[in-house]
Amino acid sequence: GARWRRFLQGYVSPEMFGAVGDSITNDQVPLQAAIDAYPVVICESYGYLFSKLIISGDRNTFSMRHMGWLTADGTAVDETFLVTDNFNVVRDVWIKGNTPGVDKFHATGLFTEFNNCYSTGQTRTGLRATGKETRVIRGQYKNGTESGITCVNPDSYLDGPYCENNRDGVVALAGANMYHVHSVGNTRMGFKLTGASHSQLTSCYADTNGSNGFDVSDSGGGMTFTDCWGFKSGVTVASSVDFQFFNCRNITMTGCRSNLVATNATGSKQGSFRFSGNTNIISLYGCWADQDVVGLPISGDSLTAVPINFTDCTGEKTTTVGNDLVDLDFVSITYDPTVDPFLKAADMVFDITNKSAATELRLGMSLRRLETSNGAI
Repeated sequence: GARWRRFLQGYVSPEMFGAVGDSITNDQVPLQAAIDAYPVVICESYGYLFSKLIISGDRNTFSMRHMGWLTADGTAVDETFLVTDNFNVVRDVWIKGNTPGVDKFHATGLFTEFNNCYSTGQTRTGLRATGKETRVIRGQYKNGTESGITCVNPDSYLDGPYCENNRDGVVALAGANMYHVHSVGNTRMGFKLTGASHSQLTSCYADTNGSNGFDVSDSGGGMTFTDCWGFKSGVTVASSVDFQFFNCRNITMTGCRSNLVATNATGSKQGSFRFSGNTNIISLYGCWADQDVVGLPISGDSLTAVPINFTDCTGEKTTTVGNDLVDLDFVSITYDPTVDPFLKAADMVFDITNKSAATELRLGMSLRRLETSNGAI
């Protein structure tokens, strides 16, 4: 009678299939039985021990009341919670336990949504999205030996998740939309975007990461950053920056900020923004920095393309070079003109309107045009 009443209420619980829910008894069988029996599962106890759960088929919902948790027993292969097929929702699920070499959550279908989910304990990746248009809303993803969140295919959407103490916080290998994503205290990159053309990042925050805050490479199809903040990058890795662009094209940054060097760091923050490799058509509007903007080579590659445009950008750090006061904010860029002779005839456009201090341009090539607020050069 109780089981059929629950069916009529529109959901089932693992307890209906014999789950104990004490985090000691292994509830793998009743948990999976509930998932297989009905498209809506609500876990009513506070904790369950399990091995690996699989949601297959379309339009299923799995959630936990009381913000309970699942504790992985460490026997799973590949992942502890696999969501296949399409239009499935996982809500308020917290997976604990050490699962080295295994992902906590993995979505392979279309339009999978993870809402307010948590991954703690050692893992390979907190959440791996290899399907398309995966949605990650809020939640926390920690302790990944590879990453907190990895998005492999296009059009993933991240709204408010928090990634902490991973190797890389967020990894995107294709275009992704991110809003108010926090990536904090990771040993390497806060955000690592490789080949992620057409991504849009808004109000994302990289805080106190070991290497670069935002590390963007091999993006030729355009990308936008709006109101993003790089903060105290380079805690452990020397020559790090808050925003790194390598082999990128058509990047627009609006209102982005870079500031502060981590105290007691074993590494060093080299600058705020670094442009290197075959990087060109970069536009920065209303951005702010407290470290030098650099175009220094990495791994033997020099910055080989132009232009990079700065509009209404400013900074606060000044230093003395010889007897000259130099503003180290947005126009201190090093190019190697010997890499490509064409660069010697290329137009360089620097709009340095509303600068707060005197500016020195240090270029390894001829300057063709300089725009200032009053027309003077």
